[in-house]
Amino acid sequence: MNKKAFCMLIIATICTTMMWSAVSGNDRTAATQLGDVDQNKIVNAEDALLVLKQAAKMIELTDEQKMLGNVNKDQTEDATDALWILQYAAGLYETFSSMNLPQRPDLIPEQLIPLQYAEKNTETSGSVITIQYETKDYFGDEHVITKDAYVYLPPEYDETKQYNVMYLMHGVGGTKTEWMINRQDSHVKNYFDNLIALGEIEPMIAVFPTGRSCADYNDTSNNGMNENMNAFYLFGKELRNDLIPYIDANFATYAEYEPGYDMTKARDHRAMAGFSMGGMQTVNIGICECLDIISNFGAFSAAPTTYSANQINEHLRAFGEFDIKLFYNVCGSSDATALGSHKAAVDGLVEGSGKRLMDHKNFIWHQVSGGHSMGVWYVGIYNFARMAFCDTL
Repeated sequence: MNKKAFCMLIIATICTTMMWSAVSGNDRTAATQLGDVDQNKIVNAEDALLVLKQAAKMIELTDEQKMLGNVNKDQTEDATDALWILQYAAGLYETFSSMNLPQRPDLIPEQLIPLQYAEKNTETSGSVITIQYETKDYFGDEHVITKDAYVYLPPEYDETKQYNVMYLMHGVGGTKTEWMINRQDSHVKNYFDNLIALGEIEPMIAVFPTGRSCADYNDTSNNGMNENMNAFYLFGKELRNDLIPYIDANFATYAEYEPGYDMTKARDHRAMAGFSMGGMQTVNIGICECLDIISNFGAFSAAPTTYSANQINEHLRAFGEFDIKLFYNVCGSSDATALGSHKAAVDGLVEGSGKRLMDHKNFIWHQVSGGHSMGVWYVGIYNFARMAFCDTL
């Protein structure tokens, strides 16, 4: 055993000792043999200790005991297996397989995204494709139009599997390209590729549409009729009626697509996030119009027309028992455009939500240094990608 491994083992042993009293009274009858290293039909701290001793080469378990102790099934009996056994014995998980659910990590401090996540992954890389889907000119006469969007597919995308889907919205002057997912040096794509490769998030699909629901959706000039500006507020119709059904029909999502299918069943496997105007859309449209079909939300420097906390709570009450798995908010401390309005959207939101939102659990306010800028929004997408679709904080 090398020095680093030995130090890690010592730390794990200390942790095991500290947790011993917490779990020694919570022995669990083994519904299956997994975790029952000493084969006494009970999974408890003694099983964890045997795994630690095996890792330190203090004892030699039988092949069958090693199989029972390797609860995370990575072919190595180590401190991670011991910790999982302790957590199972303490009743924190009902099965060892449920521990594979990623746990929501701590937020990164300020804007210090580790450099390795922004670097291009040359060994395992997802792909970005362009899709075309039918929708309507919802701001106009609702005639049928065709729009395009970018879709990120994870490395080794497999049609026989099921993937979570994240819908990512842009700002007032942008289009589907503003997240720069289509560029060779895309930070966002690199974040996704590296987080997936390191096992920190599950492979997922990400959709980058243009958020104006009108015929001239790519016109960023805000013409005299305010068509392009006001069309942002009608995107909920497009999202529900056209875009989500297209993605569910054509990609390997958790939804059981067929015409007229129940979109609520896969809501926990959908997320929506965006910056500036896209942050407004996430709140006003995602939470306040589409809570029945989406449960994970991220607002980054939400624009000034974002609903107030009182307005949001009024909309939430109309959704009955539909819950919010995550509502993550980030804004720059020197953002003269959005800080005031974004704070107005969240101040008092938890208190008025009727326990639908809980501070530091499914609701997070994260203020970082910076203005109304992409640097802040990179922090947002990096953190949101790590927290969405997770089990607990």
